[in-house]
Amino acid sequence: MAKVLSSFGIIVVLPDYRNFPQGTVSDMLVDVDQSLNWVMANIEQFGGDSGAIFVTGQSAGAHLGLLAILRKARREFEEEKSHISGGADSGRIHGWRTSQVAAFIGIAGPYNVKDLQEGFKARGMSRRLLWAIMGGEENLESFSADYVINNELAFEKPEVIKRVPPIILLHGTADTCVPHQASRRTAEALGRAGIRTFLRFYPQKSHTDSIIEDLVYAEDPTKEDMMTDIVAMVLAKNQVLSVLPKVSYEIQQPLDQPNEYERPRRSSSHFSETPILVDDETIYSSSEEFEVHVDSEDEHLRPSFLRPAIEKPQDFDLKKIRRSIMPRILWRWAKLANPF
Repeated sequence: MAKVLSSFGIIVVLPDYRNFPQGTVSDMLVDVDQSLNWVMANIEQFGGDSGAIFVTGQSAGAHLGLLAILRKARREFEEEKSHISGGADSGRIHGWRTSQVAAFIGIAGPYNVKDLQEGFKARGMSRRLLWAIMGGEENLESFSADYVINNELAFEKPEVIKRVPPIILLHGTADTCVPHQASRRTAEALGRAGIRTFLRFYPQKSHTDSIIEDLVYAEDPTKEDMMTDIVAMVLAKNQVLSVLPKVSYEIQQPLDQPNEYERPRRSSSHFSETPILVDDETIYSSSEEFEVHVDSEDEHLRPSFLRPAIEKPQDFDLKKIRRSIMPRILWRWAKLANPF
């Protein structure tokens, strides 16, 4: 994804964070926060705009990114409140500011680990292992965005809510690792709190299709749905709110429609006026897509990673292998070997 985004002149920073057992979620959030501090302080040296940063994460990275932003919004309010009341720290806001984030883009994130723990257990992760990663069972709610929004008094204050940048949640409907309905529930919780939240589902896309398989085997990765949408968002910078309604569905309250899948129809030259809710069986032809790619006459200028150097063999299907009996055997072996 970083290579595709970079081909549009977008500056991409790929920080890492400690993984379990080197650290728990608390340590991971510290690493994310420090990474954002560095980016905001140094990105202009690389030609970036420190006032229009997009924070993006996939899966666990999406979970950590959203938590980091929510916690930062609450912390900023508390620091400014301390300043007004004449606190010892003078209320100075430390590190990066949420106002520097143009938007958060979360891809297939398990934002509510408390409610997802049974699903994780069914896929081979024991509850005890999840609790260890969270630093204890008692921390599940404090590290679940839905519970943070619904139960923490700070997020009842408009002064905190207004600090949260627009939240965009993207998810594939064929995701068996984290069900796409989880993103919908988180989006509804954020929307109820008054946070500008946008939701987009990608029919028949798995947990990793949009960031790995599709980009590896696509003739032109920039034509893939999710990449097209992300590029459009990032290039809009601080005007991203003008683009978001054209590529996603804004969540202001729980959706009452029976269809849970949101997908705007687009022509090759412009976005549709209004996103359309459709079911997950709807098939879209490539002619309906909004294309963002290098012109064909500039093919010789296309970076090598965008040239279709790998052709997917007809008899090699990642999805079939992923859903075959082998992963089940490996999961059972890992479960037996798992000390938790």
